[in-house]
Amino acid sequence: MILMGVVAVTFLLIGMGAGGLDLSNFQESDVVATTYRSGDRNQKVAIIPVTGLIDNQQAAFFSRCVHRAIHDPNVYAVVLRVDSGGGMVSPSDEMWRDVKSLKDAGKYVVASYGSIAASGGYYMSAPAHEIYAQHTTITGSIGVMGGAWTFRGLLEEKLGIKPEVITATGSPDKDVANNLYRDWTEADRTSVRKLLNSMHERFTDIVIEGREGKLSEDEARALCTGKVFTAEEAKRVKLIDAIGYLDEAVDAAIAGAEITYDAKVEYYEQRVSLAQMLGAGVNQRGGASVQMDSETIQRLMAELSMPRLMYLYQPSR
Repeated sequence: MILMGVVAVTFLLIGMGAGGLDLSNFQESDVVATTYRSGDRNQKVAIIPVTGLIDNQQAAFFSRCVHRAIHDPNVYAVVLRVDSGGGMVSPSDEMWRDVKSLKDAGKYVVASYGSIAASGGYYMSAPAHEIYAQHTTITGSIGVMGGAWTFRGLLEEKLGIKPEVITATGSPDKDVANNLYRDWTEADRTSVRKLLNSMHERFTDIVIEGREGKLSEDEARALCTGKVFTAEEAKRVKLIDAIGYLDEAVDAAIAGAEITYDAKVEYYEQRVSLAQMLGAGVNQRGGASVQMDSETIQRLMAELSMPRLMYLYQPSR
């Protein structure tokens, strides 16, 4: 689904824990190809992982992997190993575009779903020639939802603090759904719903295009309700093509690319140097350290007040 805003715990885990390690400036040389299956190096299949939250860093790494695969003449097919509940809208869309570019370059693309490939995880992989899911995969979640924090009750009623927010005379709409110091009004909800409806239509179009020839437009639209599917259900409604594991997806990629079964299979990974880890403030356990200074707190408050569109599946508890 598309999620606007971030709850406190989610923001702390995503915005701080993962955000401390900035991969956006790493170069393509930081993409390491390790051997997954030995074979003829003149005929290769590249496995590109998409794991965890889809954000700008994930999209940047994915783009470098795609660039490497496109410019390696020996790579005939690519397997997208997706194990993600989705994430931000724009990075998901950028990764979708990169998958399209793989196909435009003549690479045969197969998506291989792990434990979860929902929302943005499905969005970015929808153009694949074939989609495989494991028996235990959860997929779908093609829908839109929104939310944002407001702190009026906490600040005014509990702490006795009354913030003042002023907008320019010529931009009265700047305050609509953009002020965390007051409760939402119907005007706020109407404004946000308009954005969500637009994002939902975009997502639906992606599914219709990606499953062209396998689902009719009406069939595809009927599935874009935010519902999640097991692998068996997804296969029955034709959101995926087959149930199988990574090795079977690799075999399908080899067959689709019409290369021999002794093709070499490479798994693309991210190399992070010691200097880069130290520069990013990574602690000894591999987690990103965070200094809670005034600037960080100010950035946190600014992030909480800014609606953020996300293709992200979050199961209810």
